[in-house]
Amino acid sequence: SHLVLGVDIEDTFIDQEVFETPNVEVLIRPSTHEDVSCRIRALRSEYPGRMFVVLDGDHTKDNVMMELQIFTRLLSPGDYLIVEDTNVNGHPVNPEWGPGP
Repeated sequence: SHLVLGVDIEDTFIDQEVFETPNVEVLIRPSTHEDVSCRIRALRSEYPGRMFVVLDGDHTKDNVMMELQIFTRLLSPGDYLIVEDTNVNGHPVNPEWGPGP
């Protein structure tokens, strides 16, 4: 059995069908909110096995660092963590972005 947990700061761009899809749960709050960590800890015991995490939120340096600090404590060996948009700040796009992933 599996579950997809989506986390977003707002539900404006999430198709309403997503909220009605079996095995999909959505939390509307920042990924760094304590509720997200608590829910992931609970899901780890309900759904043993590997976790696959994709971070694609606020790409500022401070937020990405906070996400990495939080999620590395939640992950176990064999889990996956992908950080999206690490190509900003001139690597090779958006050189004006500033510190980020």
